[in-house]
Amino acid sequence: MKGTIRFLVLLHVLIGTVECSLEPEEGQCRSDADCTEEECCVGLDRRRFIFSHATTGTCRSLRYQGFSCHVFLSTNPGNSNLHVTYCPCAEGLECRGTSVDKLNASHIIHHDPKCLPKE
Repeated sequence: MKGTIRFLVLLHVLIGTVECSLEPEEGQCRSDADCTEEECCVGLDRRRFIFSHATTGTCRSLRYQGFSCHVFLSTNPGNSNLHVTYCPCAEGLECRGTSVDKLNASHIIHHDPKCLPKE
């Protein structure tokens, strides 16, 4: 019994080590560092289970001036180095609505958000 438990623990450690040390396949990334300066790493979250999230993504182009964007762009819950859906705005740009309604301190509505020069 002890031998079986030791074997299973060793097998679990080896599988975890191999999985963590694998390089992403060509065209895949684990973070923005795996992409060019004009790209970011976007994880395509193809869930099979409720708590499973993407651990790798693909390099995609940053959003440029005039591109639509998401004001509250987030990262992947399974890998905070992966962006969700698409990349953020390129350097010097920020995502904001072409018009903004501030209802109160906690409710701001950005209409037709685009990547625009920082104010």
